[in-house]
Amino acid sequence: MRNVIAVTVICVVPSVALASYDQEYWDIPVLANNDWTYWDMDYDGASGHPTDHNKPMNYFLSGGVGGAGSGYVSGPLGEMEPAEIHNVATYWPAYPGEEFPDSPFPYVDLSIPNAAVSVYIKGIHGLGSSIDLAGGEIRFFIGYYDPHGTPEEGDDEQAFYCTEGTFDFGDNVWDQTLVSLGGDLDWQTIVKEEEYPRDTQPTDLYDGPQQWGFCIHGVPLNEIPGGGALGFDRFEVVPEPATLVLLAIGLVTLGLFGLQRSTRDA
Repeated sequence: MRNVIAVTVICVVPSVALASYDQEYWDIPVLANNDWTYWDMDYDGASGHPTDHNKPMNYFLSGGVGGAGSGYVSGPLGEMEPAEIHNVATYWPAYPGEEFPDSPFPYVDLSIPNAAVSVYIKGIHGLGSSIDLAGGEIRFFIGYYDPHGTPEEGDDEQAFYCTEGTFDFGDNVWDQTLVSLGGDLDWQTIVKEEEYPRDTQPTDLYDGPQQWGFCIHGVPLNEIPGGGALGFDRFEVVPEPATLVLLAIGLVTLGLFGLQRSTRDA
């Protein structure tokens, strides 16, 4: 029922809820993957920056949620590299990664009232295999990295968080999940290395986070995800459905009140 409500919201209110880069359907062939990437330490990015390992996601013209003519992107799990922090590994399968880390990522606004992230994910694999996240879970992440203009270790600062809510994926079929972002208590810390008095909280990053996207968080260090690829389609930032339902009820109530008042006045 939750997913059905989410689909209704996506269809009815995109012009109100979505602005700038708050949605991505990958349906424009000339834009292809639109600079969405995954993290692969064996790949040296086009920017030439020593920390640029943002490998372009594979782009497909057809086979997305809308069927023929509906594009999508995917990344092979076997090529992804993790960040190993606090005895767990975090993988980065899908995020907009142009010019990392010197320029802000494409702008996304998570500050709309009761914001939620909606996306369709498909686990893509062949016969006799299956997607294995090795104990990890797909989550939405936000964060920043500040090298302070020097490559020296220890001079940089960073803070990355991921949602408490997790995203499902279908077995060679598209599966939609909608996760409410909530407040600071609705996020887990991936890494936080800051000098006092800097103390960045998740909600501090809501208005145009420098970096954001999807991660696989909580993989034990001795495990490696594999078995195929993860496909992504129809990413959107939308108002959480319950908020819209309450708003609709309120508008209907006001309408009925106005109608009754007009009837009495007549």
